[in-house]
Amino acid sequence: MSNEAPQPLAQGDLARTPLAHVVLSITERALDGTLALWPEDGRPGQDRVLFQQGVPIDARLLEPAATLERGLLPLFQRKAGPYAFYASDLVGETKVRGAVDPFALIAASLRGGARREVVDAVLARFGEHPLRVVPSEALGRFDLLPKEKASLDVLRAEPRSAPAFIASAVDEKVARRLLYLLAITKQLEIFSGEVGRRSLTEVTTGGTAATGASPSAKPAVDEFAEAPAPRAAAASDDFAEVTAPAARAPSGASTAPRAPAPTSSPSTRRTPEGGRRPGDPEPVPDAPAGLSPELAARWQEIAARAVAIEDQNYFQMLGVSQTAGPDEVRAAYFKLVKQWHPDRLAPDLQALKLTAERIFRYLTEAHDTLAEVEKRGTYLKNVQGGAGTPRAERALQAVLEAALQFQKVDVLLRRRDFAGALRLVDEILALAPDEADYHAARGQVLFKQHGVQDKVMLAEATRALDAALARDERCERALTTKAELLQRTGKERESFALWRKVHDLYPKNVEAQRMVRLARMRGTSSSSRPPPPDSKRPPSRVESKRPPKGDDGLLSKLFGKKK
Repeated sequence: MSNEAPQPLAQGDLARTPLAHVVLSITERALDGTLALWPEDGRPGQDRVLFQQGVPIDARLLEPAATLERGLLPLFQRKAGPYAFYASDLVGETKVRGAVDPFALIAASLRGGARREVVDAVLARFGEHPLRVVPSEALGRFDLLPKEKASLDVLRAEPRSAPAFIASAVDEKVARRLLYLLAITKQLEIFSGEVGRRSLTEVTTGGTAATGASPSAKPAVDEFAEAPAPRAAAASDDFAEVTAPAARAPSGASTAPRAPAPTSSPSTRRTPEGGRRPGDPEPVPDAPAGLSPELAARWQEIAARAVAIEDQNYFQMLGVSQTAGPDEVRAAYFKLVKQWHPDRLAPDLQALKLTAERIFRYLTEAHDTLAEVEKRGTYLKNVQGGAGTPRAERALQAVLEAALQFQKVDVLLRRRDFAGALRLVDEILALAPDEADYHAARGQVLFKQHGVQDKVMLAEATRALDAALARDERCERALTTKAELLQRTGKERESFALWRKVHDLYPKNVEAQRMVRLARMRGTSSSSRPPPPDSKRPPSRVESKRPPKGDDGLLSKLFGKKK
């Protein structure tokens, strides 16, 4: 075996290229190898992160950590320090081995802060152009918090510029952080269509295709080396020239994590048990007795058409293909007018007047959109993305309205306006009954309002929290609220198990950190009782922070000291 130190494929300094951008560059190219990071304080040694196909799978760190994710997160807060990437395994196998989705890792790291000058430089590239979210399964990989999901829903529903989006947000930090995350992961593009309309032909929906964005709409990861830096770079950045190495993946490495399935689009969401959402049309009345067979058949025809048209796009409504020209669209429309105009209803069918008017209104909207070239082109992109139906439009508007209103719930909770918060949550649930965080908020409001003394309200709060966890077992609001509820009712073991789960899923959760820290001070395990809040027992001796042994030979020559 040769003791000659390997040559790096790329090197630079975090002062010029933040770690998030370095990791994204490695991920984008699906590289195999080791990223070495020298501490900015000049300590000896390095943090070494092993990548397989662009995914972090292991690390040998200067500061020991229980999991790979926890060990990597502090590295993203470094503002400077050399880095280098090598096409070989310089880590070996450690106790923290386990793949971490880089998108979720970067999203979590930004909650700990990001350099303001870098964020401003990235967002400034979009100028005042309206932005929209690129339809992509990658959105499901970020593992966003409830506030971030609400902001994302707002941006997905209506394009707007970065300054306008930030100015209108309830939490400016969340909005800025979300835009930056979407920008560096290439999930944003400049929107070239009209802004401000509420119809499906102008509103962006999740799953729609792009509409001719400017070339500058998607900043490449490598461009961010030009972001302002607080000091001069210590080494040249050359990730732009790196190609995927042919190095063999380390043996025993975990495979890359599969991205979570994207949330269902508005066009596929349904109210449980067939319930009607606000804004849904009134159901078609039953046919009265005594109609002639001809009128009874016509009644059923109208009723069937009224149901079917809610899930049809404009092409299907008119019965034309997506390549039909304006003349064919007009001919199809005027043929349907003779059949569906509400003024042509027989006297005995006047109870269907509102239903017929709704059908005719949809047909007219279809004609007006498809007969105009510009509107048709924009609408076609919606259809190709799986949207474009009346039901999808209502669902989209409901999701948008719910997301906008939900940002007010926490404000009301801070004001201790529990009655107002509960009314608002119930209105939101009527708009979007499938969102876990909305059910969790209802349980949280009831618990804060009534405590544990009112057994009826306590049971209702518990049902709401369980409903949230049934929809999303990782719902942070539901987990933390239920953990507190269990603790207040004396079920300390169950409570602590949930706090541990929160701590594992969301390492930045302050209350979960406190509870786990108190448990460790008493030497408890996940299955034992948590310590009382007034515990005075001193913490046990922490682990040695010296780097692991076994770094002799090549590794000690390569990483013995900062070059």
